[in-house]
Formats: sequence, C-alpha cells, structure tokens
Amino acid sequence: MRLFLSPLLLFISLTTQAQVSFKTIVPQQPVVQGESFVIQYIVEGAEKTGTLAAPSFNGIKLVAGPAFYAGTNAALKGVQKVTNIVYTLKAIRPGRFVVPPATIMVNGKQLVSNEAVLVVITEKQANEKLYREQSLANPDYFLAPGEDPFAKMSKNLFVRLAVNKKKCFAGEPVLATFKLYSRLESKSDISKNPGFYGFTVYYMENLSDKKKGTETVNGKELTR
Repeated sequence: MRLFLSPLLLFISLTTQAQVSFKTIVPQQPVVQGESFVIQYIVEGAEKTGTLAAPSFNGIKLVAGPAFYAGTNAALKGVQKVTNIVYTLKAIRPGRFVVPPATIMVNGKQLVSNEAVLVVITEKQANEKLYREQSLANPDYFLAPGEDPFAKMSKNLFVRLAVNKKKCFAGEPVLATFKLYSRLESKSDISKNPGFYGFTVYYMENLSDKKKGTETVNGKELTR
C-alpha cells in the first residue's frame, strides 16, 4: 500500500507545481501621459508566494504600490489560488515602453513573468483618437474640418409639420403635429407658439411635455 501511494502523491505534487503561472498584465489600450494607470503581476496556482522583485519602470513614475490581493479563480482547472500584485503608475512622457519581466519565488523556485509593451500617448492624441472613434460611430454628430456648420445643421436639425388631412369642411377637426428632428447634440426649447389664423386651437398635448422618440428620415435615425 505504501509503495502504491508514494508515486501517486509525487505525481500530484509535480502536477500542482506545473500549474503555477506568473504573468505581467498591462493596459491593452494606450494610456494618456500624466494620467494614472495600473500594471498587474498575477500568480496563479501557488498556495504561498515569496517577495516580488519588480523591474525598474524607466520613464514611468511610481504613484503607489505594490498592493497585494489574494483570491481564487474557479475558471481555472479546479479552484486555484490567485495572487494579484498591483502597481499604480503615471507616465511622464509619451512613447512605446517595454516593461521588463519581474521575478518571484514560489515553492523555492524563481519564476519569471513575461515582457510586456505599454503605449503612452499625449492628451491631444487621446482627444484626436476619441474624435475619430466617435466620428466613425456617428459622422453627423461632429463638425469635420472645413465643413459648413449651417449646412450640417440644416441636414441634421429641422422642424416638420404634419397634418392628418389636406382638405376639410368648416368645423371639421384637423390634427397638426410639429416635430423637431435632430442627430446633433443640442438643447432646444419653444420660443414662440405657432399661429393658426382662422382656426380655433385645442392643444392635444402640453408644450411642456416634450415627448421624445426616434424616427428614420431619409435613411437616417433621428431623435424627435
């Protein structure tokens, strides 16, 4: 019985050690110069970890850390312990930075994390990137360089009047609906009520209700 269990226990021990991993996690999107961000070192599958030897962050200022967080990850094979070591940093200049590997002792063995690449951009570049992304999502929402603002507004901000009938006899009710359509970021209010000369007017809805919805006009979805 003793000879049978010993190789089995040895196999389980070796399997457990093989499952330990150590990796470096940096932001996948560019970070902005002067704004704080975090770099994480994650150890998975180790019951106990030693001291982390973090690399020198050249060109990047240390704000806080290291902060240690421990937990479990059921998504791994079985429920394994996860140690998360977090550094809060701030880039002092734009550019492409290579974050060197860090080292840590686990079960008497030194583990080395992966090398990672961090991209830092200026605030101006970040604003230009945001503008491009939002312009692609809704090109009518932004004024492009050299574009006529009045032509932009006339195409994407207008009022339409609709009536439920074109002909009627005296005393017959006619329903008139005013709709403001917009694909622009704007604030609007009613400055003057329309004049219906020769008609007696009954308001079906209060002007202050300002009911909103969406409608497709000329193939574009507009807010009304």
